[in-house]
Amino acid sequence: MTDRSEELRAFGRRISGDAILPGDETWDTARQARNLTVDQRPAAVVFPESAEDMVATVRFAAEHRLRVAFNAGGHNAGPIDWSTDALPVKTERMQRLPR
Repeated sequence: MTDRSEELRAFGRRISGDAILPGDETWDTARQARNLTVDQRPAAVVFPESAEDMVATVRFAAEHRLRVAFNAGGHNAGPIDWSTDALPVKTERMQRLPR
């Protein structure tokens, strides 16, 4: 695995939402799924707040060879490989999609 922490922190500063990384104060809460038996340890957890955040997240993931796992409510945690090359995107902060 490549250490992407600097790139991930810079990415987090570019979006209106948050990118939570291992070691951050809210990491343990952010990485939890609804199914608490799943121990997710991805590269980061992204909480987008806009369509622009979503586009930036997918582009960042593609550029850095990270798999994206969309997670609207935490229910899909079981079948996903939550390795350090995964970037779960939790959409709970998005209020609406643009028309």
